[in-house]
Amino acid sequence: MPIIRLLFNTKFQLAIIILLTVGVYANTFGNQLVWDDKTFADWELTASFKSLPQFLKGALPHPHEGDYRLFKGIILTFDKVVFANSLFVFHLQAILIHLSATLLVYFLTKKIFELETINDKRETVLKVSSFQFPFSGLVAFLTALLFGVHPVHVEAVTFITSSTDILGISFLLAAFYFYIRARSEYQYRKKRLAISGLLALLAFASYEITFILPVLVILYDFCFPMKIKESAKERIFRHLYFWGILASYAVFRFGILKLTEKREFLENSFYLTMLAQAKAIWEYIQIIVFPLNLTINHKLPSGISSLHYVDYNAQSYLSQKITDLSFLFSAAVIIGAVAAAIFLYKRLPIVTFCIFWFFASMAIVSNIIPLGNFMTERYLFLASYGWSLLLAYMVSQVVTSKFNLTVKFSALSSYLSVLVMVLAVIGFTTILAFYSVKTYLRNRDWRDSFTLWSYELAKSPDSVLASNNLGNTYKDKGDLARAIQLYERAEAKNSRRLSKVNLNLGDAYWEDGRLEKALEQYQKAIEADKREPLAYYGLGRLYVQQKKTDLAIEAYTKTLDLNSLYYPAYIDLGAILAETGKLDRAIEKFTIAAKIKPEEALPHRNLAGVYKKQGKLDLAIAEYQMALKLDPGNEEIKKQLQETQIRRNIKINQNQQKETEN
Repeated sequence: MPIIRLLFNTKFQLAIIILLTVGVYANTFGNQLVWDDKTFADWELTASFKSLPQFLKGALPHPHEGDYRLFKGIILTFDKVVFANSLFVFHLQAILIHLSATLLVYFLTKKIFELETINDKRETVLKVSSFQFPFSGLVAFLTALLFGVHPVHVEAVTFITSSTDILGISFLLAAFYFYIRARSEYQYRKKRLAISGLLALLAFASYEITFILPVLVILYDFCFPMKIKESAKERIFRHLYFWGILASYAVFRFGILKLTEKREFLENSFYLTMLAQAKAIWEYIQIIVFPLNLTINHKLPSGISSLHYVDYNAQSYLSQKITDLSFLFSAAVIIGAVAAAIFLYKRLPIVTFCIFWFFASMAIVSNIIPLGNFMTERYLFLASYGWSLLLAYMVSQVVTSKFNLTVKFSALSSYLSVLVMVLAVIGFTTILAFYSVKTYLRNRDWRDSFTLWSYELAKSPDSVLASNNLGNTYKDKGDLARAIQLYERAEAKNSRRLSKVNLNLGDAYWEDGRLEKALEQYQKAIEADKREPLAYYGLGRLYVQQKKTDLAIEAYTKTLDLNSLYYPAYIDLGAILAETGKLDRAIEKFTIAAKIKPEEALPHRNLAGVYKKQGKLDLAIAEYQMALKLDPGNEEIKKQLQETQIRRNIKINQNQQKETEN
C-alpha cells in the first residue's frame, strides 16, 4: 500500500510536522509587540554586543530582575543590532524555536520506542502485505503533530517574551534524547553523556522549569529499566551526574550572582497556597485536554485569579477550606491519576511515564516555592509532552492492533476491527484539526495590545491588569478620556498597590492638565515602589509645569539614580540646568544622552544651544552639523546652524578689525 508506506516514511513525516507546525502559526507574522514584549524590545542593553558580559551576569530589565535568562539578552541584542527589531524576525524566531522543540519531541519519542520494551507481549510493527512498519515511527509522528499544534502553546510561542524562554525546553529535550541514547547504546556512551550534560546546563541557564530534568531522568530509568542488568552504582552515578550539574549551576546563580526573587505564599500561608494549587492543577488538566477556555488570567474556584501578583483578592484565598468541594474534587483527580500510573506500571509503563512526566514537569511551577505567576498557560509547554505522547500512544495501539487483526481474521471480527480502527483515525484527525484551528484562531487574540486586552477584559471584567493595559492602548490612540476611565477602574481595584497602575493614571492626568490629581498618583506610585524611576520622572515634568525648578531637578536626578540609562531624563534635566544658567552641568547631561542614543539629533542640537550661550561658536557649529547629519530634513537645525555660522563670521571679522586697528 503506497499511501501507508509514504505515511511511515521519516522524511515525509518530518515534512508534514514542519508544514503543520509552521502553518498554524503563519498568521502571527502580522502580530505586533504586546505586554512585556515592548519592555524587552526597548531594553537599552540590547543596543550593543558590548552588553554580553552583563547578560552572563544575569542582567534583565525591570521588573524581571532575579531571573536568569542567558540567551534572552543575546538573542534580543542580535535581533536589534542586525534586524532592527523586525517583527517578522521576532515571530520567525519564535516559530523556529517551537519547531525545534517539536522535532526533538519526534526524535525523542521515536528513540524511546526503538530502545525500550514498551509494547511487551504486543506486536511492535504494523504489518501490511510483506512490509512491516515500525510502531515507533507512528507514535513519534502522532505525538509531534499533537505537540506542534496544541493551542495551549500559543502563549509560549506567539508571546515573544516567552518564546525565548522555551529555548530552554528544547535544550532539555535534547539533553534527554542524548541521555537515553547514552544509557542504552554502549558505543560513544561517554561522549553522549557529556553532550547531554552540556545541554542540561544550557537548559538550566535558560529556564527554571528545566530544573526538573534530573527527576525526569530518574523517572525514565524507573519506567524503563535496562534490558541488560546494570549495577546500582552505575545507575546512581548517572543520576548524580545531572544533580551535580544542577547543583553547580545553583551555586553560580544563587550563591555567586545572588539572583533570587522574593515571593510570598498566598496570605503568607503555604496551606492556603496548596489548596489553591490543587485547583490550578485541575485547571491545567482541563485546558491541556480540552483547550477551550484559554486566557492569560484563569479564574479558579472561590474567585482566585491566576495572575495573583496583579489581581490580588485576599478574601478569595482566606475563604478556602480543605472541605471545599472544588478542592476535594481536584485532589481526587490528582490522586486518581497518580494511582492509575502506579497501577499500570508493570503492564503499561509508557502510561505511567506520561502521567508522571506531566506532574513532574509541573512541580517547579506548583508554588511549592512561591512564583510571580500563580498559574499561566506557558508553564504547560514541557508538561504537554506527557499528554501528547499518551494520546498518540493510545491511538497508535488501536490502529496497529486492529489493523493486524483484520489481516489474521475475517467476517464479523474483522469488520469490527476495521470499524474501531477507522473511528480511532477519525477521532485523532478531529482532535488534530480542532487543535490546529484553535491555535490559528488563538493567535488572533494576540494580534496587538488592543485586541489582547479587549479580549482579556471581556473574560475578566474585574482584572486590574486588563483594565490598566487596555487603558494604555486607548492612550496610545489618543483617546485620553477612555484611557482615564480604564486607569481609574484599575486603580479602584488595585489592592496589590502596584506602582505601575498609579503611574499610568498619573501620566494620563498630567496630559489632561489635572496636575494635582497627577501629583497624588505619582506620590502613590512612589509609596508603592520607591525604586520606580518613571514615577520620579513624572514628578519632574509636573514640577517643571508648576515652575518648581529645584524640585524638578531633584526628581530628575532621582530618576537617573534609579535608571542611569533613561534618556528622556537626561534631556529634560539638561534643559532645566541650561535655563537656570548651570551650563557645564547641562553639557554633561546632554553629552551622556548623546552616548545613550547616538542616532538621535536632539542631544547634539541642545549641546549646540548651550555652547552658543557660552560663546563657543565653533563647538556649537560642530554640534549643529552633527545634528543635521542625523536629521538632514530638519529645517530648524539648518536655520540655527546658518545663524551660528553668521555670528561666528561676524565675530571673526570684528576680531580682525580690532587687530588691524591695533
